[in-house]
Amino acid sequence: MPQRVPLISIPVHTGYNMARDVTYSLDFVKPLFKSVRLMLFDRGFYSNELMVAPDRTGVPCLIFVPKNGAVKKALSPMRPGDMRTVEHEFTFNRDRTAIRSETNYALLRQIYEKSLDKCVDWCFATNREEIDLDGIVDTYRGRWNMETGFRIQDEATIKSKSRTCTYASSCSHTGSCCRCCGLCSSGRW
Repeated sequence: MPQRVPLISIPVHTGYNMARDVTYSLDFVKPLFKSVRLMLFDRGFYSNELMVAPDRTGVPCLIFVPKNGAVKKALSPMRPGDMRTVEHEFTFNRDRTAIRSETNYALLRQIYEKSLDKCVDWCFATNREEIDLDGIVDTYRGRWNMETGFRIQDEATIKSKSRTCTYASSCSHTGSCCRCCGLCSSGRW
């Protein structure tokens, strides 16, 4: 399987327009590849506005959803090992206009995670109609390799006595003030 690497890392501030920046980044990298098959996001990216942005670009996305009250409520009646998809309708405001849309949630209840040696509840949001529930965790796991790279860079920053850090890598990363969007140009999706 091809190695997935972060293509873009953007320094951001609290309250920035995530959907605009993701769309801009996608428009920037799309000409470099024949196709972008999937965008992977961590739970820090989850927002209703971002769920609408990939629909406009035609690129599928997969976002790890934080376990808020609605997600916990949807998972509670499920038995361990159950997997299902549900339609999630939402409304958000942009430029004084209420925008209604929908997305699909993939819910997986108490799925054994070998690396953690315990069962975990999973919830993903996606703009895909058909979802491979058996392979969705493995697909998302490809994102973790990117996080490992960021942890290594953060560790180098912590151990360094220098006040300025420069990394020779595919992106500029300045620790916790960045968000990363993983764009996969190949893979199962």
